[in-house]
Amino acid sequence: IICEVSTAKGNISRCTLADGTEVWLNAGSTLKYPSSMNGDLREVNLDGEAYFKVTKNTNKPFVVNTKLAKVKVLGTVFNLKAYSNENKVETTLEEGQVEFITKNSAVNPIVLKPGEQVVFNHSSQKLSVNNVDTYLLTAWKDGKYVFKDAELKDIIAELERLYDVKFHVQNDSLLH
Repeated sequence: IICEVSTAKGNISRCTLADGTEVWLNAGSTLKYPSSMNGDLREVNLDGEAYFKVTKNTNKPFVVNTKLAKVKVLGTVFNLKAYSNENKVETTLEEGQVEFITKNSAVNPIVLKPGEQVVFNHSSQKLSVNNVDTYLLTAWKDGKYVFKDAELKDIIAELERLYDVKFHVQNDSLLH
């Protein structure tokens, strides 16, 4: 049996999986997962953005599959942003350790440490790892959206997704 949790525009949803893992879904996101976590692997499918607080189980790795990549963990706290209509995947690690694996075999898996973010751009096949302020990227789960040194076009795109609205900027030079 596959269960599905989806969020509407402007909403955040929180659910607890059968293994005790807590998941927060951001606006416009869908998580598909088995109703029970039997077998050697705990596996879920994500389209959108989710914050995971994974219950530790060294015998059963937890895997999040997206359109472009997957993240493998044993027990950790991380954010994964992978909307199927976007060409990039972002994973931000707060606690523990995750392995980021693209669906392109030419790109080697990356192991993240707390405070690091990996961004994979599917179009350019480029992968980058940076140290980040994780709060800026995970505050959404608490209903807060924080933009620091962000470009206007990125802020507009995020607000359009969150509130299902369309912004019209009269002066395009503001977007560059």
